[in-house]
Amino acid sequence: ELDFEIMGNQAGATSKIWTNMLRGTCQENWKWITVPFDVSKDYHTYAFDITADSISWLVDGVVYRSVSTKDFPVVHAAAKQADSFRKYASVWGKSSGDAGEGIPAFRNA
Repeated sequence: ELDFEIMGNQAGATSKIWTNMLRGTCQENWKWITVPFDVSKDYHTYAFDITADSISWLVDGVVYRSVSTKDFPVVHAAAKQADSFRKYASVWGKSSGDAGEGIPAFRNA
């Protein structure tokens, strides 16, 4: 599984995005990346570039993270067939406790 996770509480003039490569049973290889713009202010293109030897996380065509698959035998084997990965982009809002966030009926639940 490959992930981009965009968290509302990390958006700003520069935004942090959680990236992850999960393999096996909950074996994570995560890293925060920082992009030089507010992810919540405009549309952006999020992509994975998967080759036989590496996986890269791109935002608007710029590589922000790259991982060699050689250190991960299962991932290295799977990278030869790019469609063998599950790919996700998740968008999370701010905390439901923040002013103006969450569903009003559930704020004090």
